[in-house]
Amino acid sequence: MTFNFEPQEKYLAWVPQGKDMFAQYGLCGKELPAKIKQRKTLAERLEKLKKFYPSLTIEEENRIIDYYENKGFGLSGICYQPKNHKGRCKNHPWKIKNFPKGSDEATIANGFVQKIKAGTENDGGDYGAMNRAGNRFWVIQASKNIKAIIKKNIKELKAKTDQSIFVHQNLASGPYMSVLANLDMLAQSSQVPGFYNYIDVTPGMEKILKQRFDDLVKYFLGKNIKISTVDGNPKCPLTHVVFNINMFGQGSDDDAGVQFGHVEPKVYSEYMTKPYNVCLITREGNSWQGNRSIPATFERMKQALIEQDK
Repeated sequence: MTFNFEPQEKYLAWVPQGKDMFAQYGLCGKELPAKIKQRKTLAERLEKLKKFYPSLTIEEENRIIDYYENKGFGLSGICYQPKNHKGRCKNHPWKIKNFPKGSDEATIANGFVQKIKAGTENDGGDYGAMNRAGNRFWVIQASKNIKAIIKKNIKELKAKTDQSIFVHQNLASGPYMSVLANLDMLAQSSQVPGFYNYIDVTPGMEKILKQRFDDLVKYFLGKNIKISTVDGNPKCPLTHVVFNINMFGQGSDDDAGVQFGHVEPKVYSEYMTKPYNVCLITREGNSWQGNRSIPATFERMKQALIEQDK
């Protein structure tokens, strides 16, 4: 079994397109290096990887290190504030307003934040080797088969379950792709009526977000996917339920709760968390979609109706 570096190579070939998007929308684009301590984290996790996956070759280890040190994976993020913004560069062009902890307002605000950071933050949650191991562009990325081997060895060695090592490759992305996925999620969220009562954005960002939302609406319409009502309110592309602020923070509890969706489903052979492929979706719509693309889901629903009437 060997590591699959195909997604990383496809990403590196795509990076110029990502940089063009930053320029197109007038975004800063300054790359923000990861903290020095993350280099130590990488070394520690490589040692864990060799322990639980002894088949790792020197060539594979060196390639991982090269991606981190020389190919742009060793970042904390990329500044996507407006170009020539005031103040320091930072990972996010927004900040949450202050609300009492535990209040309904705080729940809604945090619900927005979860969606607009979903492009870069991987949920993790799996047994052992990847339990919230880091962002989507964490440099150690394991395929399904390698994940199974590591998981088996952790269990057989009775190691501690907190052995964070890798990000599952079907959940992974590259820095430019994942940051621009954040932009897409922020653009969609920003058009939900009442959004700016909960989230402040860097001056000049509102105009950029409206333009990006309009561009996404037009792009998806070309694929017969509707993410907006005719009057410009974001809606679920499958259930067509129109989003409102009370649906944020309810993604795991309510069928109408808002979740992070992929138009084309996640796969191991390439990064799917990227611009033009992420959208707000209801929990119900997400459950309908399963592992299909949104267009394929519609076709399956149509076929089910045909079969019903036979």
